[in-house]
Amino acid sequence: MEAARPLGDGTLRLQLFGDTLFNDRFVSYGFPGSYRTQIAEARLRYDFARDFGAVKTQTVTGVSTRYVHAIGRESFNSGVIALDRRDISQGASANDIIDSPFNIDPPGSVGMGWENNVQTNTSNAGAFITSNAVWNNFDLTLGGRYDTYNVRSRDIGVLAYAPPDGRGNAGRFTYSASLAYTTPWGLVPYVTTAKNSAVEISQASQVSTSLLANRGWLSNSFLNEVGVKFSLLDDRLQGSLDWYVQNRTRLQQGGGVVNVVGTRAKGAELELRYVVSANVSLTLAASQQHTTIKGPDRSFAYLPARSFGISPQDAFGGGYMVFDFSTLPGKGGDYEDTLLPHAVISPYVTYTSDPQAWGPLGPTTWGASLGGTYVGKTQQTVPNPIVFPSYVTVNASAFAQWDVWEAGVNVNNLADARYFTPDADTYANLGALPGLGRVWKVTLKRLF
Repeated sequence: MEAARPLGDGTLRLQLFGDTLFNDRFVSYGFPGSYRTQIAEARLRYDFARDFGAVKTQTVTGVSTRYVHAIGRESFNSGVIALDRRDISQGASANDIIDSPFNIDPPGSVGMGWENNVQTNTSNAGAFITSNAVWNNFDLTLGGRYDTYNVRSRDIGVLAYAPPDGRGNAGRFTYSASLAYTTPWGLVPYVTTAKNSAVEISQASQVSTSLLANRGWLSNSFLNEVGVKFSLLDDRLQGSLDWYVQNRTRLQQGGGVVNVVGTRAKGAELELRYVVSANVSLTLAASQQHTTIKGPDRSFAYLPARSFGISPQDAFGGGYMVFDFSTLPGKGGDYEDTLLPHAVISPYVTYTSDPQAWGPLGPTTWGASLGGTYVGKTQQTVPNPIVFPSYVTVNASAFAQWDVWEAGVNVNNLADARYFTPDADTYANLGALPGLGRVWKVTLKRLF
């Protein structure tokens, strides 16, 4: 909701925002979860433009306040899940369900409660300003913001492995700056630097009491980027090329361990679009990156039995776990995140016809595209890792439009390539996920 009115040389705006989340999952990544979130935000901003001689500026400044009430309930610390671990080939039986934390257990009975029940109230007040200044061929954008955070959490779960409550108060100044220069030849080199801060929240925007206790609840991120944007050949060739260094964090939790892991990524990105003719265009998106995990990484993780010198046969196909990943050989300090591919390249060619008369259909336009994606190899981060080879998937599509109708067909993984990727999160070193085979999608639409 927004209300605006002119004021002096600019416009004063009052903006209000609200959102709610209500989500229950009987089985979420193998375990039950229940999430409740209410968010309210108000922002008062003033937009104005000023000229200082040859320098033209546009500025947005204001204040904001935001309040979040979140309840995140989950059960995974004990390893007991709502669905019984049984051989599903035997069919259903009377005791397939152990229990569910959604049930209300009668007095005197023992049932499965929520092992984590985090209830958080977060308030955030801030003041901000962003200004863009243009002088000749130079374009400078500067932004600054100061925020104060107040967080209160309690965990009333029955098996939380976390402090019963916690609180945190902090203030942070963040900024961004970007300078670009437009050359007469269609090249626009630029440089950007930015710092950002964010509260480490879980799925419902709740904040772990463990993070509040160890002061890890508020994290900083930094970005430095240099690149060039271009528009050449009478704007038929457009694109950008950039190189970046980014330091950021990611939240990991499992087995009662909540941990914030720092990462440092370096890479380059390329985007191209070339209009060959009025009917044919080419696109290319490519990226190359290396990500380093800043040690020591004290995350909880499931590990294959071979990491402990035990053969899979003797481990009965099971997995083991570690509550501090840095205790593994070679992982005491920084290490490369090999779960991410170094290179991803995706070229496409698209053809769109001129309108043509096709009998009773009248003027008809049709088109088709063909392209693919190359993904570099990945591997587990444990010693003696399993390597997932690089792979290529080919995608194709076609469409036709006539009158008020449109028909289309998409085929993903046209060659039905067989490939595998690492599992995610705490299971990344334990499992492999098969890629999707050939998938067809046919659509028919009518405009009204």
